[in-house]
Amino acid sequence: MSFEEPVMAPLDIRYKGIYDLDGIYKLMRQWFDDRKYDFMENLYKDKVASPFGNEVEHNMTPEILVNDFIKFHIQVITKFYDYKDFEAEIGGEKKMVSDGRFFIKLSATIEFDYQNRFKTPFQKKLLFFLIKTLLVRYYEFKYYDKLTYDLYDLQAKLKKFIKMESEYNAY
Repeated sequence: MSFEEPVMAPLDIRYKGIYDLDGIYKLMRQWFDDRKYDFMENLYKDKVASPFGNEVEHNMTPEILVNDFIKFHIQVITKFYDYKDFEAEIGGEKKMVSDGRFFIKLSATIEFDYQNRFKTPFQKKLLFFLIKTLLVRYYEFKYYDKLTYDLYDLQAKLKKFIKMESEYNAY
């Protein structure tokens, strides 16, 4: 049986104001396609929650096979509150934009032995011991860092797209 290891604490983006929901979705989709992630959308909810606007929720889980032993998982949870569409003129063009609040949570895990090659309980314990004690530095530098920086890159691109003040990061 495989086991998953969280890479870092989840990254959050919170925003209130006018934004382009289609643009945010297309940006995320393009970012995952450029890095050859298999993109799955597990949940899409659109419900009328209040007279102020709808509540829209997306749950996406892109994943990529790194090698025969490791698979990266990214979980993107987006929740849009008080969501209303309207037409606005931006830069001389009429464009559909949205108003309301939203919350985006980005988290990542690494799955070891996703093909379940280690079948006996002894082999699983040995695998867990090797990864947690002896090979921890190798996996941290080679895989954890790459996935961490990729997640920070996605967060920075989303912040830049919605023109947040903290749109840049150190990575």
